[in-house]
Order: sequence, then structure tokens, then C-alpha cells
Amino acid sequence: MVDEHEKPEMKGNGENWYCPYCSCENPKGALREIYEEKIANGEPFSGDVYCGECSKALPSQEVFQGKYDLLQAPCREKEQDPVVPPELQQTEPVDNTEAKDNTSVKGLLAGYYQAAEMCLADGDDTDQALTHLEDALELDPANRETQERLVAIYERIGEWDLLMDILAEQAELVGTADEVAAAQKTQEVTSHFLRMGQILEEKQNDPHAAWKVFLAGLELCPGSEELWEPFKRLTAREGAWKKAATMIITVAKRQQTPEVATSLYLKAATLYFDAGKDDEAKEMLKVAKKGKGHRRRLWECYATLYMRRKDFLAAVTAYVKVYGKSSAPQARHMYASIISDIYKTSLEDEAEATRWQSIASENQ
Repeated sequence: MVDEHEKPEMKGNGENWYCPYCSCENPKGALREIYEEKIANGEPFSGDVYCGECSKALPSQEVFQGKYDLLQAPCREKEQDPVVPPELQQTEPVDNTEAKDNTSVKGLLAGYYQAAEMCLADGDDTDQALTHLEDALELDPANRETQERLVAIYERIGEWDLLMDILAEQAELVGTADEVAAAQKTQEVTSHFLRMGQILEEKQNDPHAAWKVFLAGLELCPGSEELWEPFKRLTAREGAWKKAATMIITVAKRQQTPEVATSLYLKAATLYFDAGKDDEAKEMLKVAKKGKGHRRRLWECYATLYMRRKDFLAAVTAYVKVYGKSSAPQARHMYASIISDIYKTSLEDEAEATRWQSIASENQ
């Protein structure tokens, strides 16, 4: 056993505590005043605090009652140094500074989180809780847990600008993280930009800024339908068809994946359709046709173009291609019904109308 008098006792100043396992000095930090007030009022509390050196957990009540304010001998047996063969001995000392620093940060963050939770539980002191969490963020600016805790409070109290700053930071961090799998990265970036756009539109009543946020998200995740739908809706509201289509085409030209580029050209065609710019839409379809993938969507766009131009024979031909590339019974039923209706009302071909109506019924 370690001699209890091997280390002299040192009276603490109340601001720090000493780990009984490794003798490391730890700050009581932001929790000190809160817990000491509870002790003075005779209020019980639970939870642990962690040593920044060895990560051992100690009961909060013992720490803040001053049980560990004195430096004492470690309460563990001293292990003999193992005998290491000369050929395996290190000539250079190992630098554990980074590991120790990470452990210390982890312990401090846990303290800030606990302090914030107590502030919210005891009288809902939101301002003080935010102070603790903002101190935690300053300690580790990229920490996701701290960011999410701040986001939850900012959203509850309506601090939309501060909330937007954190969401933008998160989106940027995810977007540049090489170790994040592609699918996960796309989903996380989409989620952040979708949330930012919704806040701008619904909470801050700034649809134009929301439109720009959705566009920025599409530049990072061009295949995201979740971002495309609100972007398209706000494009209609803003009347920014030409600008939106131009930006989408620019993004498409930068794509290295042919299927993604084709999808974007089809989206640009859709924007031109909605703006009544059929000639521009047709040009986008020509570009998309030279690309790869999305053949059903391509022929669906062509069918729309031909119907608008009242070229019903070309339209029905395009819809037949769409039908052939559809696999779900509901979709096949819908397209067969459309084809039947075109033959009946526009081409006045009762025989073909009846045949396709029969095909539609088979897919119900």
C-alpha cells in the first residue's frame, strides 16, 4: 500500500478539489455556487463529477461538501513497475498531453451540461443555462452535443438568429467532414438546410432568404427532393423562375455524376415549364436526354411539353414510354388511364382508348 504520509496534505481553497485516485487538482467551476447554495439550504442532490486526469466519477455531493478539498495520498495500491526488456524500452518519453487535454475537456463539458440542466430545472433560469452552454461551446466550438443543447433552448425562446448561426456551422462541419459516409452526409446537410429554410420562412417571415438557403443546400446535395420541393414552391412565390433555372443549370454543369446532372437538368426543365417557357424547357430536355438515368422522368417531361403544344400523338407516345418504365401498379394504372383519356378525348380513337382502359383496370 502507498504510505499515507508519502504526500503532504494540502488545504484546498474551496475552488478546486483533489481526486482521491490520482491526486489531480480539478476546478469546481460553474457548478460550485449552485451546489454550495443547495448544501447551505439543506437540499439533497445527486449526480457525479469526473476527474479531468483519470476520468474517475465521484459523487457531486461529496465533492461540493468539501470532502476532497484536501490533497491526500491516492486511495489505490501502488503497482510495481513492470520489467521491460532493454530492446523494448522506449528512448523517448510518450507525450500524453493531447489525451489528458481531451479527458479534461470532457470532464469540464459534463460540468457545464449539468449546471445548465440544474438552471433549467430550478426556476427555469434560461439566461444562466445559456451562459453555461455558451462557455462549453467556447471550450469546444465543434462539439455537436453542446450545439444541440443550445439549439433546443434557442428554438424554445425564439432566438432565431443565434439558432441559424449554429445550424449553419453544423452544416458546414458536416459538409467538409471526409470521414462521414456520403449518404449520411447528404441526409445531415439536407436536414440542417431544411430546418434553416423553415425557420426563415415560418419564424422570421423572410421567404426570399429561405429560398436562398434551400438553393445553397441543393448546391451541396443536388439530389435532395426534400430541399427541391420547398425551393420550387418558393420559386413560384418569388416569381424567380429564370434565376432559379439558371442557378440549377450552373449546379448541374459542375456535377461529376451523370445521373445527378440529368436530374438537375430535368428540374430546370420543370422550372421553365412552370414559367411558361416551353422552348427553354425543350432545350433542357435535349441536354437531359444525352445524359444518363431518369428515363421515366425524362419522358414524363416530354409528355408534358407535347400536351402543352397539343401534339397529342407525340404526347401519348411519350406516356407509353413512361408506362413501360413504371413498375408500381398504382403508377401503371395512372399512366394507362392518362393514355386512355388522350386517345378518347383528344385523338378520338375509341378502340385504343378501350384497350388502355382495360390495361389500367388490370393494374388496380
